[in-house]
This record gives sequence, C-alpha cells and structure tokens, in this order.
Amino acid sequence: MKKITALLLTMLLALPLTALGEEDAALQAARTLVPASAALTERETEDGLTEMEFHDGTQRWDVVLDAANQPVLYQVEDKDAKGSAEVVLDASAVETAVLASLHEEPGAYVSFTLLEKDDGLYRWKVFARSGEDCLVYELNAQDGGVMETERFFGASVVTPETMMEAIRAQKGEIVLTELDLELDQGRLVFEGQAMLDNTCYEFKALALDGSLLEWKKE
Repeated sequence: MKKITALLLTMLLALPLTALGEEDAALQAARTLVPASAALTERETEDGLTEMEFHDGTQRWDVVLDAANQPVLYQVEDKDAKGSAEVVLDASAVETAVLASLHEEPGAYVSFTLLEKDDGLYRWKVFARSGEDCLVYELNAQDGGVMETERFFGASVVTPETMMEAIRAQKGEIVLTELDLELDQGRLVFEGQAMLDNTCYEFKALALDGSLLEWKKE
C-alpha cells in the first residue's frame, strides 16, 4: 500500500504545477456569469478557448473564455421556448423591449432587426451594441418572450447591414432570411441564409469586415 501511495504522489508531482489551478480559475471565472444553482455539464478546450455548458431546469448557459480566462461569449437559452405561429409584435416593439433590458448600460443601441421563420414558427432576431460588446437576442414574435440571448465581449464586428452590402456587391440584390453570429475556429463569423433569384443560399461572412467566406445553394 505504501508503494502504491508513493507512486500516486510521484505521478501527481510530475504534473505541471499550474494545471489544476488553471482549471479552477477558468471555472471560477465562468461561475461569476451564471446562477449559483447552475450545474456544469460539459467542458471543452479548443482553439485556445474554453467552453463550459451549465444547466438548471430548462435554462442553459454557455460561457466561452480565452486563454487568460476572460469572457468571449456568454449565452443564455430557454430550451423550452419556441417561436410563434403569428406575428403580433413589430420591429419597433421588440427593439423597445431589448433596449429596456439594457437600461443599465448607457449608450446601448439596436443595430439590426430581422424577422425569421423556422419550421413555420416566427421569431425576431435583434442585434444590439453596448460599448465594445455585441448582443444578439431571439424573441417570440407574438409575446416578445426572450428565447435566447448572446453577448460577444469586445467583439470587433461590422453591422449586419454592412455585411449585406459587401455580399450584394458580389452576388446581387439578396434578401436576408436568417442570420446568426457565431464563433468559428476562434473568429467571429456571420452565418445565415438569403434569397437570390428565387433560390435560397447559405452563406458565411467574416464578421470583422463582412467579406464573404462561403456561398452555396441550400
């Protein structure tokens, strides 16, 4: 038994002294952004970013940290929330609701609003800016219930309008139907769908300047 104990101790001492401490620091940083009741369910490190997923009932939180344990992305989703069969709220109403939720962040503003339809259900997608952060909201088109919120910290991104202008310069007069802001291999990209000449295309564009990365038929 003493030999086994000594062997285990030797193995632990052979690990980098900061390994466990760094993991704890990352988790502590993530926990400052989520409720105390949220349970960590997944953790993954890739492309220099650490992603953690937390759950509590129907609520899900995603937190992405950089190598210095600074937040890159904070996402909240109600897993039971869905779109609506009817569109009751107009763009002005949902923009007002989003700005009301940002009332403690002076200077916050809405940069773009889009009505999306998925599997016959409608939702409003609202893009907003607060300081250096970019926020993306999904709201039920009937009652304005928040389905999902994302905050990209210190995000250097152009507005969706600027991105669309860049695509139109190459492809023509597109009609945007879906749009998301995503982390892709450590960089921010716009991903979405657009109609052109009665054909649906999927695209990916670099969020930094709106330049088109991918364009293909759905």
